[in-house]
Amino acid sequence: MQIPDDRSKPECDLPQPSLMNDSERLSRLRHDLSNPLSALLAETQLLLLNEARIDAEILTGLREIEALAIRMRTMLREL
Repeated sequence: MQIPDDRSKPECDLPQPSLMNDSERLSRLRHDLSNPLSALLAETQLLLLNEARIDAEILTGLREIEALAIRMRTMLREL
């Protein structure tokens, strides 16, 4: 029995960007950016739950990351 080699297949069945219209490209971009952005925001907010144990300088940086991630999420939603 031979195991099929899927390494040559794309990771998903989405059309290639060159075959998509502008609306499709924008939708795909929004989706592709939203997932890692959500993870970044979630991890930052989890760290902020322990703010009493975090150095003031690091806490300031985490709050800035959180604010910028929220701003980026808002921008993506408005696209």
